[in-house]
Amino acid sequence: MAKPPRPWTVVRHRPLERIEENLHAVEGDVPGIPGFHRRMTIARRSGGGLLFFNAVPVDDATLDRIRAFGKPEILIVPHHLHSLDAHAFREKLGLQVYAPARGRALVAERVPVDGTFEELPEDPTLKVLTVAGFKTGEGLLVVRSGEHTSLVVADVVTNVPDGPGLKGFIARTIGFTADRPILPSLVRLRVLRDRPALRAQLEELSRTPGLARIVPTHGDVVERDPAGALRAIAATI
Repeated sequence: MAKPPRPWTVVRHRPLERIEENLHAVEGDVPGIPGFHRRMTIARRSGGGLLFFNAVPVDDATLDRIRAFGKPEILIVPHHLHSLDAHAFREKLGLQVYAPARGRALVAERVPVDGTFEELPEDPTLKVLTVAGFKTGEGLLVVRSGEHTSLVVADVVTNVPDGPGLKGFIARTIGFTADRPILPSLVRLRVLRDRPALRAQLEELSRTPGLARIVPTHGDVVERDPAGALRAIAATI
């Protein structure tokens, strides 16, 4: 018997954060993993509707603020391991769900999928790309805000600082935390199959005009030399 969908379940999260005029985010706890955080990024499309990158249920006050920002329209599930709350989001907000072509079937096990990234309506300020070289696909979002460009990522780049104690030691040992942005070791082992392709894509992304920041799902926003951070990660692949 299939497991029933997870209902809309709000766990601890921070207030809605403004990154750019057309880009906001909410960071909250990962359910069941104390001390581990995830970020939902919300981009306003040129027509005024909202595109969500990751699904993080929020309290009513935050949801009201989000709706004041724009009309919820699209949910990007970057890959199947980021689909925990996608079904609840689709049902509560009436969103269309898009997933990577290679991983669509895995995402569809948790939430109905309306299309792949290649089938998204075109928008002059937003573009969803597929991370190169990953076995099951992963999405990344490019958002233009005037002269600035933000790169929103799932797991291809994390920026989680080393923590204290036993948990910090374990996270550091398995290659999930560091004193700089990284491609986590677990991601390399789990899904990376074409190193040259990913290296070339990261180097190309580092040359994005106006690149102002990397907005990761896990960890701090990278605003200090984001292009250099991408090149440094590419050099390790």
